[in-house]
Amino acid sequence: MSLRDQMLKAGLITEEQAKRAAHSQRVEKTRSDPKERAQHKQASQEEVRRQREAERAGHREQSHQQQAQQVERQQSLSEQQRRSAAIVAAYRDGAIASWEGARRYCYAVQGRIEWLLVSDDVGRKLEAGLAAIVSGERNPQRHAVLLAGAALKLRELAPERVLVLHTA
Repeated sequence: MSLRDQMLKAGLITEEQAKRAAHSQRVEKTRSDPKERAQHKQASQEEVRRQREAERAGHREQSHQQQAQQVERQQSLSEQQRRSAAIVAAYRDGAIASWEGARRYCYAVQGRIEWLLVSDDVGRKLEAGLAAIVSGERNPQRHAVLLAGAALKLRELAPERVLVLHTA
């Protein structure tokens, strides 16, 4: 509800007074200086332009932030992929194929004594620090034996997978 309508409803002015006031405003508007009107119009256009520019700047900033987040996600994903590939390569390159045998090799893991049946040759390599016992690549409950170099690389990438590695 406009101020005019509110004043009419409250009985502060009559209908005739409201019409005269509206007429006076229209006449004053047309009598005003054309330069003033042009300046007023230009100022309002300038304000609209500034608002639009501020909106565009906000959109650009938001777009830059989204792009930065996307790049960060891509880098994180590619880092995870490189890490996964390096883990697979450590298992593949350092695996000792036939490590199982009749010799019981005992070791401690998290305060428990466990053992693994290995061949004599692998047992000597484990004792000398030339090989390591690691959790399985696909099944952590199973064990694998890797050469020390591959086990060191695996320790850098996933230390929880290296169960036994005697280093000097």
